[in-house]
Amino acid sequence: MKRSIAKRLALMFGLAVLLIMSISATLLRCSLDQTLDEQMQNELVLRHSVLDPVLAKYDSPTFWVGLRQKLDGLTPADERVRYWILVDNPDFSYGGAMPDGQDWSKRSDGLFTLDLPERERPMMALLKTIPAMGNRPELRFIVGLDSTPFRKTLDHFTKILILTSALGIGLVALLG
Repeated sequence: MKRSIAKRLALMFGLAVLLIMSISATLLRCSLDQTLDEQMQNELVLRHSVLDPVLAKYDSPTFWVGLRQKLDGLTPADERVRYWILVDNPDFSYGGAMPDGQDWSKRSDGLFTLDLPERERPMMALLKTIPAMGNRPELRFIVGLDSTPFRKTLDHFTKILILTSALGIGLVALLG
């Protein structure tokens, strides 16, 4: 049974549209994923840029009582953003101990992911070391940002992208 040239052309056109839509959708999704990661990194860097000088400036444990209250005030009720100051001296620590079994392998820029049991998805975290000064020992200051809202945005975008791509391919197949 011979196929008509029109059917073969429609099939070729449909496959070409499928390929082009798939490549375009993949590129758009990757672009959004990268942009969302950059937004999270920028927020972490911003929070560090505000707080690092404050932490580095004071070496008195009495100042740190007020600092803990400020960090409590900066932490949203849903703990979407969390702060940890890790040091052996409890007068200068904040945020409690880090959960066991965390992957502390970080990139050279101090970024890493932090899996917390109460979180749907991992937090993106940024670790910076603040040198010792006077009575204050060296601090490891970590800011963690919940990635759930960012990842939900990416998931929603992916669903819409698949739906619109499928509709576009379907329309081309019907009209082609």
